[in-house]
Amino acid sequence: MKKILPVFAMCFFIAGMAYGGEKAWNKQKHNKHGYKNPVVVKAIGFSAKYVDGRVITEWKSYLRDDFKMYKLVKSSKNKNPVYPEDSYIFYSSDPEAKYFEDRKLKEGVWYYRLCIITKNRDRWVSPVVRIKIDSIGSVPTAKDFK
Repeated sequence: MKKILPVFAMCFFIAGMAYGGEKAWNKQKHNKHGYKNPVVVKAIGFSAKYVDGRVITEWKSYLRDDFKMYKLVKSSKNKNPVYPEDSYIFYSSDPEAKYFEDRKLKEGVWYYRLCIITKNRDRWVSPVVRIKIDSIGSVPTAKDFK
C-alpha cells in the first residue's frame, strides 16, 4: 500500500498538470471567439487611401491552402482593430479578392486593417492604416461631373 500511494499521487499530479496546462495554452493562444491571437504580417501589402470621397483598399492575394476568408475591419475608436472584436466592412471567401472601396464615410480619424482568417483559426493581420477624413462633400470632385 505504501508503494501504491506515491504512484497514485504522482499520476494525479501529472493528470492535473496536463489538464491545467491545456487550459492555460487555450487561454493564451485563443481569444474568447476561438481564434488564435492575431499576428501582424507586413507581407500582406495592405494599403488604404482616401481618394475622391472614398477609401480605396488593396492587398496581395493569400496563396496558402489554409485560406478561409478575408475580413476588412474599420474603427474610429480602436487604433488596433481586429476581427471579430471589431466589426468588418468587407468579407470575402475568395482568395483572389484584393480590392475594396469604402463609400460609407464619416468625418474623423479611421483605422483600417485586413485580417486573413485561416481554416486553422489563425488570424494573419496587416499593419493598421490611419485615414483622416475632413469635410465630406463640401467641395465637388471629378466624380461629381460628367
